[in-house]
Order: sequence, then structure tokens, then C-alpha cells
Amino acid sequence: MAVLVLSGFLSLMTFPDDVSAAEPEFASWSVNPSDPSFDDELNITVTFNVYDVPIDGVEVQVCHGFQCEAPVPMNDIGDGSTFFRVFPPGGFGETTDEVFCYFHFTYTFNSTETRHYPEEPSSTELNVTIVRTASVLEIEASPDRTTVFPNETITVSGKVTNDLGENVSGALVNLTADGLGIFNETYTDPYGEFEVALILPEEGNRTLNLTVTDNDLAAYREWSVRVNSWPIPVMSITGTLDFNEDARPVGGGEYEFYEGSEVTLVYDVMNTGTGNAYNITAFLDISNEEAVHTVNIGNLTPSPTQRYQGEFPLNTSLPGIIDVNITLEWDQDAPEDQKIPYTPFSIELTMVPVPTWENHRVLVEMFTQTTCVPCVDVEEAVERLNEEENLDFEFIMYVYDDQASQLRANELGVTSTPDLFIDHTYDRMTGGGSVDEMMEEIRSRIENASLRDTPPVEMRFSESGDGEIGVSLYLSDVYSSRVSGIFQVYSIETNSNVRNYQGIPIAHRYHGAAAGEDISEMNPGSYRNLTVPSPDHGMGYVAVLLASDGKVLQSASYIPPFTQELYMKEGSSIIRSESPASLSLNLSLEKFQFEDSDFPDVGFEVWAEGIPGNWSLSIGGGEVTDAPSVIFFSKDAAEREELPSGRIRYSEVFGFQLRIPEGDGTYSFKLHVNSSGTTFTWTYVLIITPADSGGTEPANPIIDDVYLESAGGKLYIYVEARNVPENATVKARVLPCNEGENALCGLPVDFVLIPIQDERYRVSLTGVDLESYTHLTYHAWIERDGVILVSSTEKKEAIDGLIEIPSAEDGSGNEKDNTSLYVFLFGVPVVLIILAALLFILLKRSGEKGEAEEETQEPAGTETLPGDEMPEASPVEGEAEPTMSGEEDPSGNPPAEVVETEGAGDVIEPEKGEEPVEPAEEGVPGTDGPETLSGGIAAPEMEDSPAADPGTSSVDEVDPTAAHTG
Repeated sequence: MAVLVLSGFLSLMTFPDDVSAAEPEFASWSVNPSDPSFDDELNITVTFNVYDVPIDGVEVQVCHGFQCEAPVPMNDIGDGSTFFRVFPPGGFGETTDEVFCYFHFTYTFNSTETRHYPEEPSSTELNVTIVRTASVLEIEASPDRTTVFPNETITVSGKVTNDLGENVSGALVNLTADGLGIFNETYTDPYGEFEVALILPEEGNRTLNLTVTDNDLAAYREWSVRVNSWPIPVMSITGTLDFNEDARPVGGGEYEFYEGSEVTLVYDVMNTGTGNAYNITAFLDISNEEAVHTVNIGNLTPSPTQRYQGEFPLNTSLPGIIDVNITLEWDQDAPEDQKIPYTPFSIELTMVPVPTWENHRVLVEMFTQTTCVPCVDVEEAVERLNEEENLDFEFIMYVYDDQASQLRANELGVTSTPDLFIDHTYDRMTGGGSVDEMMEEIRSRIENASLRDTPPVEMRFSESGDGEIGVSLYLSDVYSSRVSGIFQVYSIETNSNVRNYQGIPIAHRYHGAAAGEDISEMNPGSYRNLTVPSPDHGMGYVAVLLASDGKVLQSASYIPPFTQELYMKEGSSIIRSESPASLSLNLSLEKFQFEDSDFPDVGFEVWAEGIPGNWSLSIGGGEVTDAPSVIFFSKDAAEREELPSGRIRYSEVFGFQLRIPEGDGTYSFKLHVNSSGTTFTWTYVLIITPADSGGTEPANPIIDDVYLESAGGKLYIYVEARNVPENATVKARVLPCNEGENALCGLPVDFVLIPIQDERYRVSLTGVDLESYTHLTYHAWIERDGVILVSSTEKKEAIDGLIEIPSAEDGSGNEKDNTSLYVFLFGVPVVLIILAALLFILLKRSGEKGEAEEETQEPAGTETLPGDEMPEASPVEGEAEPTMSGEEDPSGNPPAEVVETEGAGDVIEPEKGEEPVEPAEEGVPGTDGPETLSGGIAAPEMEDSPAADPGTSSVDEVDPTAAHTG
């Protein structure tokens, strides 16, 4: 009794009288396939939303045409909500091409309740259209013939339709011949038409089989054909000319030869048919011979390799045209009307007189790099050969560091240096050796090229007097042929200040094309003229005429009589000093000689530009102003050095004294040196602070180490660097080279390194050729806004042994190690601890800085003299002599802190134990942003320095020889 009461209570609590169960409702339906045909099974599926009341059963009624079938029950898939019914193929009639069907569903629940979907009996909402599909392919086709000769083509063309009367497009048509194993295929076009051909190589009765397939339908046709023919020979005659290389004039036609040269006609007669050729006779009709020459060849059986070869020496003793014609006659088994035509052999030769003219002037082109070690000796060999009086040639040096030279390298496919071209594409020499070896080899190649048979072309430069230089090209009237090619004038720097690896200036450095013209069919006795501007000081021109095959026909040069006596590397120095101060500034001048011989003192001019009015600059007790003063370079005072290439270098350091009064600000001035009409410039940027200003110098970027290391089968370059400024980039250059015999270097590859952890950067050496070379030369630098802040010294390392390819198992069969897993499992906690410590330190320093700022006074501003802009200097490669001195001045003041830069904005690395000074940006008084000096160096920021006695300053000497321009 208690159970019944509790059950009734729960019933009242769970199902109150005002709540009714939700009934099922239609959700969705589907038809598979969605585009049915009369031949398809039709699967109808319907799904209901079943809530609280289950469905007892479902029926489906299908209507098509004007009739409706009796409802049929549907099957439950097992979940009580989805039901299906499969209708067999052909169940809806096939009286038309398509039938429109629609469906109604009736479902029952609660035993007696029934619902319909759609509710409207006449609704066609749920419908599908059943279409008729083709069941038969029909072919209308025939071959173009039923009898053919061997190796002739038989073509079958026709049209494909289906039993619905439609053209069948895209059907595969296959034609075969029984017993031959050959076939050909094609597809019908949009109109159902096709054409397919087959070559029947063998005689006999054959059956052609044609099969057409389209999806699951196929149709077949066949025809009988007869391959029946006579064995017929197919004759051919070809000819070539045998002659010496010097028998043809350069730039002449294919069949143009000198009188008296040995030219032999070589002709071949072949039978490539199916039948024998009998009693073959060749008739040689040569225009300068009195009679036709008859040659009895005999018989030739069909063969793709057997031939008759004959020779006939031509009479070339007289000038003019020689017509050569060879015809054939033969007998065959087949009827005469089946003889296959052949093409007689015919050529026309032109004999020209042997011209007389001066020897050809050779052009030597060399591709080099400022960082290429083996290039130095090859350059030295070329320049020494150029000094020899009995060897006359022109030469151009393409320095790969220059963009213009890189374009030329791409044109000629240069991928390594040194790479030497003799007469452009006539001869080529790669790799290096000793100077003596290179001189002997290059001399031999130049002498060989000078003996080339080239047209009698004269090339001259002439001064017009109106600021222009004329370049004329003349083809001698003794020549009987026309000449075509490219007439080009190149601009060169005769005495460049760009240095090679040993610091030697590179001569005849390529600057670019100055003028050019395409020469087409130039007649003997005619001229071609070009005009170029008179060259600037230290510049010149090389003119060249290139044949269509790229070889040089003639060359000439315009080199003004000029010798560069002294050289000075150009660049800039950033100096930080307290004031007042007396600073020692040094400039090093150099003189180069092939031989160690005496020379008189060489005078040069020196003057300053932009020194503030209350400053003074002096040398040897004489003041240096903006007016040139003459100073002498003396062999007795200079330091002599014999470089590895054998070149003698004399260098002398000239000391200047700069006196700075008390004050502060940022200043710049230039020190100019003129030798032999060439002006060299060194720019100084000085950051002056009062002696008692106090403050702390900014931290300088430092490169601690650069090294190579392999990981995961790849080779990486690593750089460990400190104090890298914001927005600065760590970069590296890698140059692959071979050492020893045939030494050469590949092309350099520059990289931007990616930080991988604090003060450590790396990048994969992708793009560096590690297979063709033995060593890698590399260095790194830190760069910001195009200015190199610090550069590492250059390193060299053998490639062999650098890369270790990891394997899945070691030699003992052990599985690969789990180093990466260990690093991950133990490294992650360590990194998290380090990050937490760093965050704590940063928060502590931030608090200390806030307290310090409250006690520190505002630092004084800086001044920048108007007009003191620093020009952008040309980059200088190679070794450098010190240009700044760390000696104290006579007053006892220590020298100022100096950062030097060779080239535009290159900060030279300090000597061991010293740190370079980074030029920090600062707003100039009266402006909102940092002042940027010409050359891309921002005016360094002034900071408070420690208190010092008036007149003292701090100098760190910088060794510019450690620099390597990136």
C-alpha cells in the first residue's frame, strides 16, 4: 500500500496533467542516386525527429505520370528515426526519355495516430526526375583504302552516335592491326567525329580492329586490308666540306673560303628503302671544272648504316663562285614509275683573296673579388704582362663586388673567381697559381689568340677637342666579305682605389658600358663611328668589336697618360673626447711598385674642410687650413713591405695635431689629400663633452666569436655578440674557396642571422656550395640603417669534417640517441627558471632607475655645426694601415676615444681587449629628431661622462686592419 501511494505521488510530481508528450515530425529525406536513370536502383530515405513518442511504422507512396502506386512499407535502419525503401530498376516505366516522380510519406505512432508528409495530397514537394540513358554505341566508319604499301599510313575516319540519336563526344577510339602489335588512339570531337591513322610496316593480309568505348558502352568494327608492294630503294645523297680552320675568313659565310686553301668535297650515297639499287652512278658537276665527273658506285642494298663515301678535292686557286651539284642514277626491281624521287646535293662556294693586315689585338677580361685570395696572383700576372713592351693587349677587371660586374658575370655564366676570358668567348681559364705560373700560362694564351684569323679591322680613338672622344671602326677595302657584330665601348677606372685581398689597388676596374652599336653587313672600305664623353680623371675606355659567336674581332683602348703616385684608403672616424683636448690624428699614404727601385720624394697636397673656426689642425708645426699645403712622401721615411704577390708597398704615416677648445657638441670635418690629381678624403665626426660633464658612455656592440657548426645534417654559422642595438641586424658573409693547385673561389653569400637565445645568433648556410670547394672564409658584422657598427676578423676553415650526417643507428646497432628529447625534457624547466630570474632583475632595475632619475639632473644638450656633413665614401676592401694614433699629445693629454670606418659608415673592429663605440642617435638642439650626417651615420648621442680634469680626454686606438667591409 505504501509503495502504491509513493508511486502515485511520484507520478503526480513527474507528469502533471497540463504536460503532454511531443509527437514525431518529418525532418528530411534523400534520394540515392541523386540523378537516377531507368537502369538505377532507387534508394529512398526519410528521417524524423522523434521526441517522446516512438514511430510504429512508415509507408511511402510514389506517383509518376498520371498514376500513383500503392503505399509500401519502409524499413527501419535501427534507430527508430530513419527509414528506407529500395525500388528496383525500371519500376517507373520507360515510355519517355524522362519520368517525373514525387513521394508521400505516412507514419504511425501511439498505435492509432497517423500523420502524412506532405500534408497536401497533391503536393509534389518531394520529387525526383528519372532519365533515360544510352545503352548502345553505333559506329559509321571506313578506312581510306584497303591496299597499301609497306610503311604507308592507312586512315580510318567516321562518326559515333548512341541509341538516343546523340553524337558521342570524348569517346576513346582505338585502332589496331592484328599480328603487328601496333595501335593508335584518339578521341571523338564535339560532333562525335574522329580520324585515326596507323602505319602498316609489313606486307600481307591484315585485319584492322576499331574499338570505341564511352564509359560502360563499347562498339567494334573491323576491316581486312592488304599490304602489298614492290621492294623499292630510297636513295639519298649528302655532302660536307673538309678544310683547315684557317681556310675560312672570320665573319664570312658558311661556304666562304680563301683562295688556294685546301677544301675537299666529301659525299655519302645511301639506300634506306626496301629494295636493292643496282648500277648506281654519281655525276659531279662542278662549275670551274671542264667536264662532269662520273663515279660508278655499283650496287647498294637497303641499310640504315651502309653507304658509299666519295671524296673530290676542289680547285680553289681562282677567286669567284664555285657551284657544286651531284646527281644519281640507278636501276631497281620495281617498275620505273614506282621509283621514289630523291634530292640532289647542291652547294655554292665563294673563294676570296687572302687579305693582309696587322696582328689582332687581344682582349683579356678577368672576374675577381676583393676577398678572393687566389685572384691576387692572377691580377698581378695580368698587370705585369701589361707592362711588357713585346706583349700588346687590352684588359678589363670585373670586380664581383660591383653590381655592374655582377651583371656581366651573369651574362657569361661566371660562378667562381678567378675566371679569365681571352677574346671573350674564344678562350677561358679558371683557377689560380703562382704569379710566375700565371704569367707563363696567360702569355701563351694571349699569343695564341693574337694569331687568330680575324678581319682587317682598324679601331681608333681620337680627341675631338669639344669634350668628346671619337671611336672609329674601319674595315679594310682589301677584304672581300662583309662583317657583322657588336661595336661596344666600356668605361674603366684605370687606377682604382678598390683593393684586392692584399690591399693592392685594382687596375682597369670595369664601370659599365659607355656606348654601343649593332653592326650588320659592314662593307669593306666603310666606317662606323661612336662618340663618348671625355673621361674623368683616372678613367679610360676599352673598345671592342664582337662577332656573332661572341669572339673578339678587334679591340683598342683610350688610356690618358696618367700614373697614380700615391694612394690613401678612404673612410671615416667617430671620436668621443672631453674638452679642451689635443688629439693626434694619423693618415697613412701608400705607394706601390712592381720592382724595388728608387724613386724621388713625391709631393702631395693636404687641406681641411669644415674645421670650426676656434679649432686648429697642424702637421710638423705648420697649420692645415682649407688652402692646400704641400707635403712630401719619402722613400727613406716610408716602411717597405714585399707583399706575397711580389708587389712592393711603401707606406708612410703622417701625424696631425688637432686642438679643441672647451665646449661641447657634435662636429664633423674632412681631411683631403690630393696626389697625381686624385683626391682622397677621410671624414672625422667628433662628439665633444665638457671635462666636468659626468655621465656614462653608451654600451658598445661587441662580437665575441664567430664559428661554424653542423646540426641535423646542416651547416650553420653562429655569432656570439653583446650589446646589439635595437633595430640592428647581425649579418655574415661566407665565401667558398679551393686552395692549392688551381685555386679559386666561388661567389660570396650574405646572410642575416636569427637570434636563438641571448647574445647568440645563427643561420643555415643555404646556398653555399659545400661540395665543389675545400675551405670556407667567413666573417660577421653588426649593421644598423646601412651602417656597419662592428665587424669581426676573417676566419678560414676546411669544409672536410664540418658536416656530420646523423644516422638512425650507430655501428653497434643501437637506436639513435635521444639528445633532442633530453634537451626538451630538462631544458624547458631551466629556461622557465632563467626567464623568471630575468623578470625579477628587470623589475628591480626598473625601480632603481626610477629612484636614480629623481636624483639626476637633466644632461646638457649638444651642438652640431651647420654644414658639417659627412659625404658617402667609396667602400675600400682589403688590408688597411692605421689612420688614427693612440699616442698622447705633447701636452700630456691622453688621446680621445675613436671609432674608425673605412668606406661609407663602416665601423672598424678595435684591437684585442678594446670595444668599438657605437654612434647613438640624439636630437640636435632646436630639432625634434636625430641629425643624420651625409653617408648614413647619425650624429652620436651625448651622454654624461665621469668627472675629469679640464683638458683631459680618453682615447682608445682602433686598428682598421681588422675591418672587413660587408
